[in-house]
Amino acid sequence: MIHILGWARHIPGALGYYSLTFGFLLEMVFLSFAIGDQVRILKRKKENARKQIIKQMQVNADLKDSINRDLEIKVQERTQEVQQQSRELQQKNITIEQQNEELLSKNTLLEHQAEDLADEHLT
Repeated sequence: MIHILGWARHIPGALGYYSLTFGFLLEMVFLSFAIGDQVRILKRKKENARKQIIKQMQVNADLKDSINRDLEIKVQERTQEVQQQSRELQQKNITIEQQNEELLSKNTLLEHQAEDLADEHLT
């Protein structure tokens, strides 16, 4: 490069003659450093994004677990309510059956008394 620009007469020897090659060499070295720096920056960004994804996945998992626990508690409470209502209905059913049996026996007794009265009235 020095040779092309005409400065070679000020810098004698191989340095002046190969200055263009040295310039290209230095340019490649600096370009390699720049590319390496960009690769490091991209790796850092990728690592930060990966950490954020992991953090968000953990938050999502915690939220899912919390919701599942709440739902399980609600299901248990509702199951207990339904079981209690079922027991109450069974008890009411037993009471109704007993009252029905009493009514049937009283009805039978009344029918017998009505027959007896009818027989006495005819006689």
